[in-house]
Amino acid sequence: MTRFMTRQVFVRNGRRLLIKIIFLVIFICLANISTFYGQEQPLKTGDTAPGIFLRNLNGQDFFLSDYCGEPRQPWKNLERVPVVISFFTTWCAPCMQEIPELQALEQQCNGKVKFFLIDVKEDHALVKDYCKQKGVSLPVLLDKYGVAAKNYGVEALPNLFVIDKKGVISFVQSGYDNTMPVRLKEHLFQE
Repeated sequence: MTRFMTRQVFVRNGRRLLIKIIFLVIFICLANISTFYGQEQPLKTGDTAPGIFLRNLNGQDFFLSDYCGEPRQPWKNLERVPVVISFFTTWCAPCMQEIPELQALEQQCNGKVKFFLIDVKEDHALVKDYCKQKGVSLPVLLDKYGVAAKNYGVEALPNLFVIDKKGVISFVQSGYDNTMPVRLKEHLFQE
């Protein structure tokens, strides 16, 4: 009888242990999946800029590598230039403060720096109408699924990155403040 009871206790404890192990394995798997599909770490100065392939408001393809970093093949224009990208949305009030500042700065750079706005997860027609109403003159790219924003670790809007000719991030600004245009201008003209 004691042998039977010992076996019964062993089986009961074994089942409990097995259930605990199964839950632990499930928890670890879910944690790894959420890390893999979750928000990337925000990029910082000195990081290599992830590649970007998006479409603009006219449906034309945009490749970041056409402007900076390692050129894609085949590509005839091998001239590399710094690139400023700013992630935004139409409902973001600070973004609307930043955009006119970027437009003015683009004019001052005389084509030596390329500027692009990247709209995050909004409808094409909404963005197109908005840009027309607000007089946005910078090229606007559509990050329809938020992939570029995720790859750049965008956590707040606007989120601005300067990418040098070699494809390395040289300036990062998360959010907008009144000192940003002056700091950005100083940074661009020192390069």
